[in-house]
Amino acid sequence: MLTQHWQSEAISHQGCVRSENQDAYLSDGNNQLWLVADGMGGGEAGALASQMLKQAFENVRLKASLVERVEQLEQLVLSANLNIYHYARENFSGAYMGTTLVLLNRWRNLGILLWAGDSRCYGQDARELFCLTWDHNQATELMKSGLLSEDEMKKMPKSNAITRAVGLDVELCMEIKLVDMTAWQLFLLCSDGIYGEVSESLMFNCFSTGSSISDKLDDIQKKVLKSGAHDNLTLICVYPDRQCETEISTAYLHPWNKDIEQLQFDYYLGNISQLELLGKRGKLLDNLVEILPESEDATETLKSGEVKALYQLSEQNRHKRDPVYFIFAGIIVLILLIFIYIFTGGSGKV
Repeated sequence: MLTQHWQSEAISHQGCVRSENQDAYLSDGNNQLWLVADGMGGGEAGALASQMLKQAFENVRLKASLVERVEQLEQLVLSANLNIYHYARENFSGAYMGTTLVLLNRWRNLGILLWAGDSRCYGQDARELFCLTWDHNQATELMKSGLLSEDEMKKMPKSNAITRAVGLDVELCMEIKLVDMTAWQLFLLCSDGIYGEVSESLMFNCFSTGSSISDKLDDIQKKVLKSGAHDNLTLICVYPDRQCETEISTAYLHPWNKDIEQLQFDYYLGNISQLELLGKRGKLLDNLVEILPESEDATETLKSGEVKALYQLSEQNRHKRDPVYFIFAGIIVLILLIFIYIFTGGSGKV
């Protein structure tokens, strides 16, 4: 199975109310890594926090295996978390300083999603725009812990207060999820300044048109600004060079994501240690890799029909280089020469 290569375009704007843009984003095509960070804190603290988080991922050399990659990405976030936390206490007299995070990194055709806070990642296909993350706020946390039903959660008053973010505390429990990247036409990573101003149906309509990605991003920015843009707005659109027909069955990923979410939540509640989390998560990842179909990286991903055509062409070329081909061709030429000789000889006697 060939591996898709993905590219991206982004917008970021301070909005109509804020005096500065405290969002930051990273689009690293070489590492196939994209992130959005929405800074929080008085003065310049929020902008600094999001930039510190972004810088933690610049020029990084990513590990090859899935287990090592997930742990490496997690450790980079945790290191940034401590740096931001201690910087705030040393330079801002203990005032809080932090940033949300949503990160997507491609490993083969799998997307590794990490997030903390309420910045989101959406997947879009021809039929729907689906939110692949869930917000870390009080209502959602209560619902996840079983203290609220989903209907009760929806009836709770809306609040911008989030329960997790990078830099707010010494310890951080982020969320981790795997997605089949070939199952989606594009991904949208955004801060709440996007989805807080426009509906998901409007976002879907914007990115369902036949216009270029740049035009689609320009369109969504105009709509957000027209709605008031009460917060900074940042959005990265991640899309493949060419759509791939092969998909990883979601049956592989659903049990893993369900188990890993429970593990992460148990760690968040203090029911298991970090060592237990890493050990159990590592085993789950190893088991997943064993059942995944093999894939190979390709600079340009071809559709299955084109791959078959190239294979047939290579087979024809290979046969032409085969010694048997030359022997067969020689026999045909010899027979033709005999016929020519007989025909020309007969013509000479007349």
